[in-house]
Amino acid sequence: MPKIIEANNHSFSLDLFHADLLRWDAQFRRVYPWRTTDNPFHIMMAELMLRRTQARQVVKVYKDFIAKYPDAHALAAAPAKDVARSLFSLGLAWRVPAFQQIAHTLVEQYDGSVPSSYDALISLPGVGDYVASAVSCFAFGQDVSIIDTNTVRVAGRLFGIPTHAESCHWTGESVMSDRLTQRLTTRTFQRPNHRLMVLQMRIAVHYKMGCHPESCVTENW
Repeated sequence: MPKIIEANNHSFSLDLFHADLLRWDAQFRRVYPWRTTDNPFHIMMAELMLRRTQARQVVKVYKDFIAKYPDAHALAAAPAKDVARSLFSLGLAWRVPAFQQIAHTLVEQYDGSVPSSYDALISLPGVGDYVASAVSCFAFGQDVSIIDTNTVRVAGRLFGIPTHAESCHWTGESVMSDRLTQRLTTRTFQRPNHRLMVLQMRIAVHYKMGCHPESCVTENW
């Protein structure tokens, strides 16, 4: 049975939108190293680095960081100043201690492994809803929607609803964005999440209110 999503007097088929999104991605895809691995620790480190930082800035730092600290044991044992130096170019020094706090917790409570449940992930120091959801989805293939200001912005543009930085905390708009990524099976759930994130990074940026038909899949909806 077709899945229909409705909001602001506008409705469309969720399955058809996902099909268009995947076709768009085939043409405009960007491949990042944290999207070509299923290593939960590597994915978690990338998601922590990506907070308030553009993906292109993270690539080199991520590669060097994972080479130095391939697992929680290595990161937990590293001198704090070395970890800080590895992350220095990303700025936002406030988040640096969280990396080792998480590593110590993983070593002490999970024998160095990253837990697979959302509840366990979000209980880790410095891990919020976005990171917990991203790790659940991309590392463990779970049916979890990844909601942040950017994915809500895409949903808002689809339905002609104004959004702002706090919109991801509003229940109605979060539910609307959640429905955009819903799928029937775990196997395919990672794809709309990832493609929706690529769309918001490349096209639906906060300073560009208009979309070009040839480059934005939302223009057709």
